Amino acid sequence: MLENEKFLARLIAVLRSIDPKTPLPRKLEPELRARMKKVPFSKKLLELVAQDDVPDMAFFLIAGFILVYYIDEFGEIRVTRIYDRDTIIALDAFMSQVKSAFYIIATREAVILSITHADMLEIYKDIPEVQELALKTAASYEKLERKRDELMNRSNREKILEFYNDKKELLPPKKSPLQDKYIASYLRIKLDTFRKTRAALRKEGLLKW
Repeated sequence: MLENEKFLARLIAVLRSIDPKTPLPRKLEPELRARMKKVPFSKKLLELVAQDDVPDMAFFLIAGFILVYYIDEFGEIRVTRIYDRDTIIALDAFMSQVKSAFYIIATREAVILSITHADMLEIYKDIPEVQELALKTAASYEKLERKRDELMNRSNREKILEFYNDKKELLPPKKSPLQDKYIASYLRIKLDTFRKTRAALRKEGLLKW
């Protein structure tokens, strides 16, 4: 059971924003209060889902960051998504209950809510229209994918600037909960090039910390 009403209010606000014209079912909030749980706090990276496992939980990120990545055939980490606060993370593998192609990892000290697939099914049975809301939530990820695709078409300097302008809390790098290797992978820049370009941007006064 979720006892923090502020956390629940933030989740409800995000759900309302997915389809503002359609009111949420009245029964949804008490159902979520009863079924959602807070993920245990960790001072280290926390693996939420392993690649090739069937994910049993979906997540709502209150604070911190969540990474989605896979290990390629050469053993390299390939980060596909970096989620920040007030984001629902329910990948296709969770919805379909098939093996995940990705790891889902939370940064240290992230604050996360979770719900099991079994509990989601119970909510669908009790409130059928919630299943449609879940589909709309999944469709909203397309906007994030388009945003990243647009970012990838820019120069290394532009990618790094936009990334940090959007996620200022990741500066200074030494205090960031997100290691450089994950950011560089997400931006599709070699690690050494990423660090040199970031340092140059700081020297020019375009990045400040």
